[in-house]
Amino acid sequence: MKKINLFFLLLLSFATTTQASSLETKLSPQGADKYNFFITGDADSSEKKLRDIFQNKVNEVCGTRFEIISITTDHINKEGVKNNLLDGSFKCFVNSQM
Repeated sequence: MKKINLFFLLLLSFATTTQASSLETKLSPQGADKYNFFITGDADSSEKKLRDIFQNKVNEVCGTRFEIISITTDHINKEGVKNNLLDGSFKCFVNSQM
């Protein structure tokens, strides 16, 4: 019985991990250490999740020295499905700019 329960637990965890959310991201340099980062999420992606992804990208690109210039969130309805959007811009600082 334990083996059957373990099998179903593994099957369930595999099924949930293979369902990847369909996020589209686009990082665009805007010159002089400025960047724009656009995220299109799916119906399951919350504003908090999109903001976390944005923050992770900023940290990946800039490290700890940055300024977030703007963040806007919105949603669009595409074929009856609500997709959440985040559009943000940020600037990285180098030692000479501090």
